[in-house]
Amino acid sequence: MTEEATRLERALAADGLLKAVAIAPGLVAEYERYVEPQKRQILVAAVMLGIFNYTAFALLDWWVLTDIIGLVWFMRLCVCLPIGCLGLYLVSRPNIPLVWQQLLSCVLCWGGIAILSGLILLSDRAESQGYLLGNYALIFFALTLMALPFRMALGLTVATFALLAATVLLGPGIAPAFKMPYLATGVVLLIPAVYANWSTENERRRHFLLVTRERIRQRQLSEQRDILDRLAAIDPLTGLSNRRGLDIALAKDIEQAGSEAWVVLAMLDIDSFKPYNDNYGHPAGDEALKLVAKALDYALDGRTRLARIGGEEFVAVRVARESTDIALFAEQFRAAVERLALPHGYSVTTDVVTVSVGASAGVLDEDGSLKTLFTIADRALYEAKTQGRNRVVVFEPLAACARQQTNTEAV
Repeated sequence: MTEEATRLERALAADGLLKAVAIAPGLVAEYERYVEPQKRQILVAAVMLGIFNYTAFALLDWWVLTDIIGLVWFMRLCVCLPIGCLGLYLVSRPNIPLVWQQLLSCVLCWGGIAILSGLILLSDRAESQGYLLGNYALIFFALTLMALPFRMALGLTVATFALLAATVLLGPGIAPAFKMPYLATGVVLLIPAVYANWSTENERRRHFLLVTRERIRQRQLSEQRDILDRLAAIDPLTGLSNRRGLDIALAKDIEQAGSEAWVVLAMLDIDSFKPYNDNYGHPAGDEALKLVAKALDYALDGRTRLARIGGEEFVAVRVARESTDIALFAEQFRAAVERLALPHGYSVTTDVVTVSVGASAGVLDEDGSLKTLFTIADRALYEAKTQGRNRVVVFEPLAACARQQTNTEAV
């Protein structure tokens, strides 16, 4: 993605006299899809406006082409107008390829100019020469407003100028002294029109690249945010989720299971881990944490979330819609660590690394949290430590509450 952004920056930093913006081959198809709706709208509006203006010139025909007014009105209203309306219909059809619609528009424009040029040649009135400027206006209109591809616009310009040059040079009513000024006027008008067409298309390409660059930047930012979110939810030492990652995962599980979900929660603490660190060293302690985390991870059944929430403390949570054997759920983790058989010569329990597990199960709190279950499991873990470590103690929520109330009354 960085390479793609670099290519866009290079294309946008176009140099040279015209500062031409080039679209990379891999983006040409996307660019065409990007500009097609806009070009279709512009083309329909331009053809509609062209038909209106061409027909409105009929008001001037009475003064300019009086000697052939019948033929002129017939050509305008009975030939050009119906053909123009048919062309407008075809141009507005979305199922016709845009390039064919653009070619049709060029044919309509050139045909209208050709008919007007023929009428100028047929008329004996000197006023008919004014329509030469009208022809130039039509081609200028087509080049600047119809959003034609540059090569197509250039071809239309050459074909139209050749037609107008023939009209000027062959027109019997045009004085020789005016022939060259008329041709020079055409050159002066058409060259800026061709440049305007090219410049407009160049700006469309530039705008597309700017939009594409911004989209890439937003995608990069989104990917970076996703990476940071994932990193912020992972314990860097063990690769397990941390408390934040656990909360995010549990929120999704609870949403899927519903508010009446049954939750089984086990808190695990490595026994005599401080002596292990003090005697074997912190690097060995870190390696032990990784091995314990891997053993716990292997014991998962695919429906349980596992996280490291403290120095040597882990938690396993399963959210389901049916009850689970709490003791069996917790025992699988204790046994997995004991089977690891990681030597621990300073443990007060045995000669390998072990864990104590406190577990509980129940429904969510009224606020949708697991605060109560965490509290009860933590008390069960304390009880497992008190009873000698390397064991599982399960506190049922109701029994734990009753025990707490009894203790309070005794005090």
